[in-house]
Amino acid sequence: MPTLRRTLKAGCRVLDLGCGSGGWIAKVAPNFPNSYFLGVDPDEHSIQEAREKCRLIPNAEFMIGRAEHLDFKEEFDLIYLGEVLYIIGDRQGVINACYDALKPKGYVVVCEAVCDPGRNTWKDENTLVRGALLDYMAQGGRTLGRREISRLLTGAGFTQPREHNMHGGLWFFVSRKTRSKNVWTSAHHP
Repeated sequence: MPTLRRTLKAGCRVLDLGCGSGGWIAKVAPNFPNSYFLGVDPDEHSIQEAREKCRLIPNAEFMIGRAEHLDFKEEFDLIYLGEVLYIIGDRQGVINACYDALKPKGYVVVCEAVCDPGRNTWKDENTLVRGALLDYMAQGGRTLGRREISRLLTGAGFTQPREHNMHGGLWFFVSRKTRSKNVWTSAHHP
């Protein structure tokens, strides 16, 4: 994903939605000191852990918050949702809020363990991911399919996502905001 690397290198504002204990930001933020990273998660303990883990990373901050209650308007250049969409109740509402929180031409990156019926080819190295998914589903959980993730993104107004198979059952979906909803509305409804 060279375009995203260039964007991060040049300097941008990044929102990690459902950041947990800050693992992704701890790995990525030090490599892109010109960019600002904000991690948001509803779990206070996870946010405390993230703050401790990233205390020496000056371009990273964390706050307690829920994806369902985002109140950002065109403030971010990139939003990352790392393995959180499957546990969110109102998925379309969250993706719509991400659209609103992104600046025009901003990117959303969704990373999910995907289970498409009849299309999974599990290999031995994927045993851990497979076991975790099977355990989750046995407890009543549900994973998302690639088509469902694409529909959520395009339903909010994002471009058709580029799909990247990261193997082990993980997929990255990269999509872009085309324009502000206000611009679209005024252009199509005089």
